[in-house]
Amino acid sequence: MEKLRVFIVEDELILGLFVSRILERLGAEIVGSAASGETAIPLIQRAKPDLALLDIRLSGSLTGLDVARTVLESPKGLVAFMTAYDLSQLPGLPEDQRVLALLSKPVTEPDLARLLEAAAHAVLAGLPTS
Repeated sequence: MEKLRVFIVEDELILGLFVSRILERLGAEIVGSAASGETAIPLIQRAKPDLALLDIRLSGSLTGLDVARTVLESPKGLVAFMTAYDLSQLPGLPEDQRVLALLSKPVTEPDLARLLEAAAHAVLAGLPTS
């Protein structure tokens, strides 16, 4: 199987780099990153990743939920979220089988390994990706 193509949207630079390095070590290909939803949307549309890993609260006016809705409007692509906030305080997450996970920060290597495994299974099962 080809490497999973992942796009990361995280406004905390150090965390974004940490997640990127772990995903690469686990065998993913990082096809891009952004710190805001406004920047992320056109980059994701161009990169067409298999998986968009999104922080929910971002700098700028758009949230990770807004970015996810845009990704999910397309017939292709998988989404997972990261957040440091209490999960019970989050607004409604998109209900779509392509939303694979909601990871609590700080994310760990085992969290990311499970996410990549779920994404690989989704691709093999024929869920729409890029």
